[in-house]
Amino acid sequence: MAKYAVYSKWYWKNGVPEVGFVQDWLRKRRSEMIAEDTILFQVDDHHHCSLTIYANEADFKKERPSVLAERKRNHEEGAQIIEENVGPYLGQMSTV
Repeated sequence: MAKYAVYSKWYWKNGVPEVGFVQDWLRKRRSEMIAEDTILFQVDDHHHCSLTIYANEADFKKERPSVLAERKRNHEEGAQIIEENVGPYLGQMSTV
């Protein structure tokens, strides 16, 4: 089975959180996640993007309910998802 990727773009009403906050959040979530990895990057003062990698589509579907619940909490904290794309890997230059 092919790896599966999820790309999303977010808007933060009060600005993208500090790096320390984001790192702590990722560390906390890591033990709860099925995903192999998540990379977040800041686009500007109010937007960030993420790329989450799953071993396969079945893992993506299994984790989806908890991701949607987390998004609801994020929305309550002032973050809003504005774009999402999902699909199987076509290729990867290297391992990150």
